[in-house]
Amino acid sequence: MQNFFNLREKFKKPKPPFKGMHITGFEGKFKLNIQAMHADNRSPQVIKDVKAAIKIVDKHLKKLGIRMVPANIKGPLDIAKENGIKVGEGELDFVVSVFPGFKNDVKLPKGKTEDDINLDPMVDELSKLKSFANFPRTDWSANYGQSNN
Repeated sequence: MQNFFNLREKFKKPKPPFKGMHITGFEGKFKLNIQAMHADNRSPQVIKDVKAAIKIVDKHLKKLGIRMVPANIKGPLDIAKENGIKVGEGELDFVVSVFPGFKNDVKLPKGKTEDDINLDPMVDELSKLKSFANFPRTDWSANYGQSNN
């Protein structure tokens, strides 16, 4: 019998409830073990993936005319400092959080609304990282917007 705490969360990109919707905000964790603060979640693989994720998020936000902010990356402060990762605030495990237009998050480009943001390509690229775990938010209104296409 497998120990519940050793099961790795798998990333599963959510399906939007309606055709034409796309991700406008999300939060995802970097974990190799379901248990919070587990040593696996602070392993070299996770550190490598967090550093790669920072580059991925920055690249995709720049394409949208948005600048990344420290609050987009959260994590254990001691481990982050040891590994040269700037985090906006402490968290039990490393997290990437992007909600354009929300207070203390990335600013929307002038003349744009949340519905003009499409983070699908960024989430697709993040999902290829080994430790990028499940998409924890299920609030469609916070994560999806209507496509303007």
